[in-house]
Amino acid sequence: MDSGTPIDVIYLDFKKAFDTVPHQRLLEKLKVHSVTGKLLEWIQYFDNLVEWSNKWQLVFNKAKCKSLHLGSSNQRLTYQMNSQLLEESRNERDLGVYIEEELKFHGYASKTVAKASHLLGLIRATFTCLDNVTMPRHFTVIV
Repeated sequence: MDSGTPIDVIYLDFKKAFDTVPHQRLLEKLKVHSVTGKLLEWIQYFDNLVEWSNKWQLVFNKAKCKSLHLGSSNQRLTYQMNSQLLEESRNERDLGVYIEEELKFHGYASKTVAKASHLLGLIRATFTCLDNVTMPRHFTVIV
């Protein structure tokens, strides 16, 4: 992004992953295959991922698979899985952080402030004795 190169992020979601994943098989695959590797190769073999998921009975939840286009000069390519277009997203939650297509994080900051304010309201409604010592302690522990 710093060099002006546009980036596309593809979010994949396995259908009922924790209910249907054959854990032993997944552990064996993780031992054999490394997560590192060139992203370009992954994109070139995107269709192979679909074949792999079918072979290993790990079906994608296509409704939750999305593409996120980063960078102002992004061509906004479309991606498909089994001839179904992936939905384009303007922001996605990734490991608890909201990623926006321009990487500004305004939405993430707003949501975080709103959540903290909500919890502050719950603290005020729950505890009757709040002074300059107890309020910061409750807030720090809970928020």
